[in-house]
Amino acid sequence: MKDERKEARRKLYRALLGARPAVPGLSRGVGMGKHEVGLGEGLPVARGKVTITCRNEETGEVVTVLEEEDNLVVSQAGGLMAAMAAGALNSEIGYVELGDPAPATPPALGNITLEQTTGQRKAVGFSLASNVVTFTATWAAGDGNGNTYTEAGLFTNPLAAGTMFARKTGFSIAKTAAFSMTFTWALTFSVLDACEESCYGVSLVGSSYIVEDYIYDATGGESQVVVPIDFTVGSKRLEVYLNGQRLYYQRHYVEQVIGLNKGVVFQGGMTLEGAPDPDDMYFRHLRW
Repeated sequence: MKDERKEARRKLYRALLGARPAVPGLSRGVGMGKHEVGLGEGLPVARGKVTITCRNEETGEVVTVLEEEDNLVVSQAGGLMAAMAAGALNSEIGYVELGDPAPATPPALGNITLEQTTGQRKAVGFSLASNVVTFTATWAAGDGNGNTYTEAGLFTNPLAAGTMFARKTGFSIAKTAAFSMTFTWALTFSVLDACEESCYGVSLVGSSYIVEDYIYDATGGESQVVVPIDFTVGSKRLEVYLNGQRLYYQRHYVEQVIGLNKGVVFQGGMTLEGAPDPDDMYFRHLRW
């Protein structure tokens, strides 16, 4: 009976996805049941990393609170990037703002401002290297004392105006006059490699067909899955779906030899969930 159910699910996947690679919806942060996986297929993408350092004013010692940790670029950043491209007035990123919710709610795509602002917003300096722009904002020893900061946002304009581009939580800094504090926010702008993460915008010559496919029911806790399909590791011809949504090579998983077998290893600490509502995975190997 279990094999019959798997075969029925395989047929459903084939009917829904067709023979050619699916072109997923043009969205980011699409929910996958119990998981949240950022997409952004075939579109210009901005990714941010945040570093926070504190410098002891007496000793000069520098302590790194966060080091190149991922932020979340929020949904409204899409409109902001369009405004930047058009040279719209006040569209450029220019400020870091701090908040102090206790505890801070993790960032979500729909965030349009900080959860609880402290009124602390500093102008940034910036540097540009290729497709990476790095913003830096510093709170001197005498600035912003008496607050315990737990969130930060990257904004376009001074306080009470502007648009939030990205938000970061996951830290707690009780600011005093004993130290200065610097936020370094690096944004990388890129266009996804269509053959790496999707086939959106790429013309495929000839018909495609499924060589093999496979359904896997999670038992819980898996950080990798052996896939009994004969594919070439690194060829990017293995499509991977989690709970009906497409995963993307290198962002969500990598193809890898696992012991004497082949399979996928999840990225970013992702693991699968088991009973009572196990994750459902579908793999298919395509040729053109």
